[in-house]
Amino acid sequence: MNRRSGSLSTRVEKLEQVSRPEGDKFYMIWGKTEADLADALSEAKTSGALVKGGRFDIRLWTHAAEPPPPRWTTLAEMDRDELTIIAGREDGKTTAATDTGVARLMSDGEISTWYANNLPPVT
Repeated sequence: MNRRSGSLSTRVEKLEQVSRPEGDKFYMIWGKTEADLADALSEAKTSGALVKGGRFDIRLWTHAAEPPPPRWTTLAEMDRDELTIIAGREDGKTTAATDTGVARLMSDGEISTWYANNLPPVT
């Protein structure tokens, strides 16, 4: 039995847990094209900015201005343009929160946590 490899694996898992933000933080990636999004997601994984288990969101940027840079954020830290796109008000699509009426039952902090926890994790 090789205890060292199991021990090393456990240590790596603990380090990953420490390195990713807790609570309602998620990694937000904006891009003007699908290729921009794929490239930015790949770069985030390669650089270690986004690690296994980290929650992330990728969205097409529909405004004329340049999209914000990829970053760890919360809904409360995002600007109006970002929130408008996330809420689906520009393209007619809605999010699960607006589809189910969940947003009406929660505080702003609860919405942010709920949103982040329902994003896909890096596998």
